[in-house]
Amino acid sequence: MAHQSLYSTAPSLQAVASNAEPAVLIAHDTGLVRVNSFILKRVNAAALFKIGKDGAASLIEDLKRKGVSAYASAAGQSGPSILARVERNGEKTLGINIWDTTESPMYRAMYKVDHDFSLTGNIQSVAITIPDKNDAATFRLFLTTADGSVRFIAREGVEWSREEALADIVEAEFLDLPERHLYTQDHDELAEQPQLTEATNPLNRYILRWTTHLNELQYFPAWASARFSSAVASVSAASTLVTLKAQSSLLDSSSVPATIYRDTGGQRKFVISATRSGKVVAQDTGIKGKIAWARYFDGVRLDRVIVVRASTVKFPPVVVAIGSGTDAKGHLTTHLYRLNALTGQDFTTDTAQATQFPAATVLPFAAKQVFRLPFEEPEERNHVLAVVDESTLQLHLYPSTAETQRQLVAFAPNFYFSLNDGIGGGALKGYQVLVGSENKDSKEVKPFGTEMLWNIEFPAGEEVVAFGEKNAHEKVASMGRVLGNRNVLYKYLNPHLLAVATYAEARSALTLYLVDLVKGAILYRASHLNAGGPSRGHTVHIVQAENWVVYTFWVEGDGAKDSARGQQVVTFELFESGFENERVPSVNFSSFNNLRPYVTAQAWIFPYTVSALGATTTRNGITARDFIFVTHTGHVIGINKRFIDPRRPITSKPTNEEKEEMLIPYSPAIPDERRLFYSYNLQVLGVKRILSSPTLLESTSLVFAYGLDTYFTPVAPSKQFDVLSEDFSKTQLLLTMAALVIGIIVTRPMVRRKRVNRLWL
Repeated sequence: MAHQSLYSTAPSLQAVASNAEPAVLIAHDTGLVRVNSFILKRVNAAALFKIGKDGAASLIEDLKRKGVSAYASAAGQSGPSILARVERNGEKTLGINIWDTTESPMYRAMYKVDHDFSLTGNIQSVAITIPDKNDAATFRLFLTTADGSVRFIAREGVEWSREEALADIVEAEFLDLPERHLYTQDHDELAEQPQLTEATNPLNRYILRWTTHLNELQYFPAWASARFSSAVASVSAASTLVTLKAQSSLLDSSSVPATIYRDTGGQRKFVISATRSGKVVAQDTGIKGKIAWARYFDGVRLDRVIVVRASTVKFPPVVVAIGSGTDAKGHLTTHLYRLNALTGQDFTTDTAQATQFPAATVLPFAAKQVFRLPFEEPEERNHVLAVVDESTLQLHLYPSTAETQRQLVAFAPNFYFSLNDGIGGGALKGYQVLVGSENKDSKEVKPFGTEMLWNIEFPAGEEVVAFGEKNAHEKVASMGRVLGNRNVLYKYLNPHLLAVATYAEARSALTLYLVDLVKGAILYRASHLNAGGPSRGHTVHIVQAENWVVYTFWVEGDGAKDSARGQQVVTFELFESGFENERVPSVNFSSFNNLRPYVTAQAWIFPYTVSALGATTTRNGITARDFIFVTHTGHVIGINKRFIDPRRPITSKPTNEEKEEMLIPYSPAIPDERRLFYSYNLQVLGVKRILSSPTLLESTSLVFAYGLDTYFTPVAPSKQFDVLSEDFSKTQLLLTMAALVIGIIVTRPMVRRKRVNRLWL
């Protein structure tokens, strides 16, 4: 289709359809097609056309389009006569154009609204309504942007907004907040450079420390007032369930303190989530999940978020958001962004390597896998990340410096990792890093080669449907399980153990493998027939905790017993030996020992279909563990490990030793009890994953479930044995203490006089 100008003629609709290139000229339907009108758009231009009775399209209005925009129409008194365009005017302004198509020439009104496109990305779609059909100025716009947030806009500006990006979280992490005393003291005393620290004499440092303590006194009145008011208020305060149905995507930076600290019990944390739309969102658990900060990365599909530096003294915590994108030639790239986890701002290094290690890094390849290495970059105490190239399988370091390269060279002899093709794959492979001469001697940083050590190919027809998940914060309180006769079964604690579930569609068989990822050995295998697979809408979920493996699957088919059909939960408990008091004589665990675990297993019928599975974790691992099930009905349920203990006795009457061990007689069904529901009567829909994190209180674990909805709650599987109960009378305690103080003040002079008088007798 030839043009001297954009729309110099009125082409027929047939000519437009046959000659126009879709990438250059497209027809855009905003609802006006009902009155035989449509919009033709090019890269930086648009116009409104109308189709006559003869089938010819005539130009009605040149819309003078510039930049990214979206169109919508609304009905007037005689049909859809109001046309709206929302466009991007620079980085900080949203332009709104309203046309009344019933007038000739068309009436046009223009409005501007403040809008930061760096936080939201471009406009995706828009809808318009006109409450007063006779007045186009009463328009209301519903706007969606690339980051996943939505806004409702009127002539006066934004009336409300919602952060819908949280409905598509791909990964989330808990972040511990800094402790106020240590963080403040260190900033006051040790914020100087190392050279200045060495030059400071002990007297000046002692004076500086005293200055820090004196400055802290100014916070004492507020601290004492807060402690007293909280103690009194807790007496009359009712325990209420707080729900936050939606959050605004417009962040009020004035209400966020400069530095955020943890609370006394360690229950206040950040939940940092990476969304599929390219947005990183931090929510504060201490103020009902309020969004503390958010960052949007245009054109990047985020896959992971990793905490590389915790809230240590002096240094702020750092997270790395990892995603994928494309370069100008369409080649896949990997994007890594370093962010200050407290503010969301770019985190740049203070060292001389700042130019070599910027806050944003783009690697010219697609990443097969990214994982955290067990050593830190020495200057800034950031954990080093390993990025595996998908095509060459070379291992790249992040940050990639000469020092981190030397660290990996020293660590390489004991370093093994595995790769898989994800859900739907059919193999599991193990690798070792190859250290070449260019990695040892060259001052230039080079990627590391890798060598495949083993390869597990599952039988033909089987595909992976689930991988086991293990909490990185997990602590083990005891190395064995004490029996009722005081003997011990020692736990099989293999940090390299991975549970993998495969499904064979032809046989309707589910198989669970326990694999050692260092040597590639299958340590245990279990099969279940008559299992439902992904093609029938059934999912498998696995969680690993200490020496436990818990997984769920669906049983159906003609070969299954009626009593066994439905959702089943299977529990494995792994020990070093089936004989009591027998332990492998080794100081440190090694995967190269020919040790296979002794497995005890049992199955139960679960009353609901499971959509996600997790487990609680506590500070020292002493508290009894709850396994968390999210059901298809949207309920979050906590089942104590005693109910799914594979050592529960089959006999109806347990022995004295089993009673001593507090084992419950076996029952094939897990009870459906509402008191086990973490979410009470709330529905949490579309949950895909469950996170848990310990607090400073051994009794309490934090649980965060995310999917279409997000749900957060603190739980205490063994009750709060380290916290005063709710019915404890704090007012009575305060009054008693006050009475004792008054009594001491009153009786002290009386006792002194009595002693003096006694001396004169």
